[in-house]
Amino acid sequence: MTQVDAPINITTLMRSLPMSALEHQAARETLQTDTAYFEAHPTAESYVRAYQKGELPPQLERGYGPPTHVAVGYVCPGERTRVFLWPRMLRATTRLWAEKGAEQERVWRGLQASA
Repeated sequence: MTQVDAPINITTLMRSLPMSALEHQAARETLQTDTAYFEAHPTAESYVRAYQKGELPPQLERGYGPPTHVAVGYVCPGERTRVFLWPRMLRATTRLWAEKGAEQERVWRGLQASA
């Protein structure tokens, strides 16, 4: 079994990279999918779904190839955090990372008190 370090927060990096039309389309489609999931499952804090091509800029796939899945954490209506999974990463662990990221985002936005 391989030990995987906690994910690096690449949100700032991703925002600084120009997005292609495919990436804009993937962002819209996956946000709709994720929003629909959390609306249908109001008590869910996270879930794992298949990776959709274009979610990550090609610059972030170098050396690894595209992820296979994405753990999505619920922040608030229309907002989510994502942790990308590559082969041999544990889904349960990445779901926890997504939930922790969502919690930190809620605290940052003032939607939740810090613990």
